[in-house]
Amino acid sequence: MGISERTPLSQTIGYRLIKVGEMVLETAEQVLAPTGIKPRQYNVLVTLSVDATLSQRELSTALGIDPNVMVDVIDELERQGFARRERSPVDRRRHIVVVSPKGKTALAKAQGLLDEAEKEVLGVLTSDQRQVLFESVGVLLGLTPVPRAS
Repeated sequence: MGISERTPLSQTIGYRLIKVGEMVLETAEQVLAPTGIKPRQYNVLVTLSVDATLSQRELSTALGIDPNVMVDVIDELERQGFARRERSPVDRRRHIVVVSPKGKTALAKAQGLLDEAEKEVLGVLTSDQRQVLFESVGVLLGLTPVPRAS
């Protein structure tokens, strides 16, 4: 996706970030289509695969997704057989969301596809440029710096 440099907004960082975000999202949607997983669902499944103790509300907070939207996301993941709501084994009053075996298989495939797509999208950047981009975006998002691999 190219943009004209004659567009006044093309000279602003915010516009460029939006366009890159749109490009990455479009690429993710295309790459994930064969798996049946949408980018937002992927985000939820990855988070659940790392922490299988999260309630729907905690998941909503962690990912910054409106609780009403999260209900729909989890409902759809359940319909697809990728996740399910269960009672917490630690606190029977709580419900947690867990990735199903089918979800784990789909997630593994999706991760591989997205890794390849990211390499392709960012392939025009040098390793140092990718690292600077990663760190800069992390600062803007208020994320803890990740130590650079030696």
